[in-house]
Amino acid sequence: MKNAKIFSALSLMSLASTAALAASGPTLGDLVNASGIHVSGAIAGSIRQNASVPNPDQAKSTGQIDQALLSIAYLPKEGFGAAVDVASGDYNDQLGKVGKPGTSTALTQAYLQYKSGALTVQGGRFYTAAGYEVFPVASNLFVTRSVAFTGSTVVGAEIQGESTYHTGLRASYASSDTLTVNFGLNDGIYTNLDNQASLLKEKAFELGVNWKASDALSLAVTNYSGKTGAGGVKQSLLSLVANYSFAKELNFALSVDQGNVDNTDAGKWTAVALYGTYDLNDKTKLGLRIEEINPKLSTKNGIGSVTGVVSYALAKNLDVRGEVSNVDVEGAYPRSMQAAVQGVLKF
Repeated sequence: MKNAKIFSALSLMSLASTAALAASGPTLGDLVNASGIHVSGAIAGSIRQNASVPNPDQAKSTGQIDQALLSIAYLPKEGFGAAVDVASGDYNDQLGKVGKPGTSTALTQAYLQYKSGALTVQGGRFYTAAGYEVFPVASNLFVTRSVAFTGSTVVGAEIQGESTYHTGLRASYASSDTLTVNFGLNDGIYTNLDNQASLLKEKAFELGVNWKASDALSLAVTNYSGKTGAGGVKQSLLSLVANYSFAKELNFALSVDQGNVDNTDAGKWTAVALYGTYDLNDKTKLGLRIEEINPKLSTKNGIGSVTGVVSYALAKNLDVRGEVSNVDVEGAYPRSMQAAVQGVLKF
């Protein structure tokens, strides 16, 4: 099974390379986009080698189809529109926060939109506004995701992490070209608990502010608060993301999350991540991520990680990424180191 997965990942990367180099002329997506309907997506596969892992029974070499995502959207500047994202792949099940447990295909976005001037209203399922990283693989530079994005199931260092999407209603008002305010009412805060919240009719409130302070600096603050689960347990998640561009090629970002899953000290956690990206040239990008997770309780273990990545564009729609990451959990856990190569075909 392990060799089969590695073969599948290699085959995908080979097929992606051939398709990208052979493509010429207008594609089906180009023709559809001309009608006002935007069709896009990506297919990503990777091969990974773990030098050491907390669980010695875990396979040290893996090949997988990370994600196949199709996005269809009709979002005019004024009036009604809609968007749908369907995602499949190993990421869905590994994150444990997309679709039903054990499934590899999920509807990650499906919403109706109405836009009038500065006001935009969305109803349905849409991606979270929290955090720096996002769900679509093609929109991230790194192969792996931050611990704050995925959460942690390591015994003694458990955190829920950020949500992937929310189901509910979101309204955005752009008071100026530099300031936008978001309001929302959702079925819970954390994706894998949304179904419980929906059944129990528990709601979570979303309030966010996006401010472009200058051409170089932008800030985004989002707060989620509400109740989820049996008995309507209070939950919260506060997210701060700051982006600063020192130059066109060099960018830094700071992401800070403070969450509470069950309104107790045991459920509190704080995550701080620093990102740096540098465009070496038109085809090559470098990235560095440094992250620290601090649970509230002293009986829980903190998590630290450092990740470096190089991304090279073999073609306009094909990226190959090489990444090395190190995750260190306080306590009696061995350090986990991983090397990965990923191919991303975009369409």
